[in-house]
Amino acid sequence: MLAAVFAFQDSKGRPVYFIYNYKRGYWYPFVPAGKQARDGERELQIKAIIGDELPVEPELERWFPLWGIPI
Repeated sequence: MLAAVFAFQDSKGRPVYFIYNYKRGYWYPFVPAGKQARDGERELQIKAIIGDELPVEPELERWFPLWGIPI
């Protein structure tokens, strides 16, 4: 998978990543919630917020977590 990753922090200082999948032409959020766990609820909230601004990957099974991102 070829992707671009943009790192942010939420209001509580937790990492939030926006991942752009070049092959598909879509964005999706990735919110880690500990060791090899993700916050799916927060990811869906972010999708609802940015869905009108960015083309978000419609197939949730293609929201691949990128563990150990070197950012």
